[in-house]
Amino acid sequence: WSTALWDQLNHAGQQRQAGGVSVPGAAQGLRAQENANATAVAAITSGAGTAPVTETSAGPPALPTFAPPPMPDIPALAAPPPLTGEEVARYVHEGPGSDSIRGFAQSWRASVAPQVSATADETRGYGAAINRHWDDGRQQAGANTSEHADWLSSEMHTRALSLADRAEQYASQVDTLIEQTPHPKEFDDLHHKLNKAVADYRASGGLNPAQVMAVSTQLADKQRTAVQAYHDYFAAAATTAGSMPGPPSPAP
Repeated sequence: WSTALWDQLNHAGQQRQAGGVSVPGAAQGLRAQENANATAVAAITSGAGTAPVTETSAGPPALPTFAPPPMPDIPALAAPPPLTGEEVARYVHEGPGSDSIRGFAQSWRASVAPQVSATADETRGYGAAINRHWDDGRQQAGANTSEHADWLSSEMHTRALSLADRAEQYASQVDTLIEQTPHPKEFDDLHHKLNKAVADYRASGGLNPAQVMAVSTQLADKQRTAVQAYHDYFAAAATTAGSMPGPPSPAP
């Protein structure tokens, strides 16, 4: 998701660069044409005869066009692979936890989203300035610039915050998984107790099966608890990913 949004932010930056070149370029072209017109008028009023008004060669510079970036394929989460409770416990408690995910969310919420919002405000100000200072004739530049600003604030800023929201939800789901999953040491302790109970059972000639049954039940409960936490986590993560809005249309 972040790759898709970054690519669209970069594309939007290219669009703003092209727009920034086009406005002064158009002004220079108009100024050159006005100078040519003034020269022709001056020739007539001075009695030097008529002078044709020529089209000037100094027009707006050719602007590059930027194709919208291809959006990456974002597949749905696959079903979780089957794992035993002890495998789940090892993966969960030896894994990296949620810190990097929370850092990712914080980066989008506290850095990227405010920058997008500030860029939208700045771009909107440029659109207003174009309209304010372009006194004569019709022009679309101001409206186009304002439309781009609206895209930044309504489309991109909203999705930047959505991405941060989903990442924070996902981090909380990771935390819940860690909290609900028994630690590998708990399994090790139960295996140690089970081995001792089996040894005692054999030493008693099979007269004391209760301890073996009790510890076996505890071990099975731990296995079920870990597997259930694992499946609950995948279900929650799939819901979180599925609720993320798709990438916006390309920047105008």
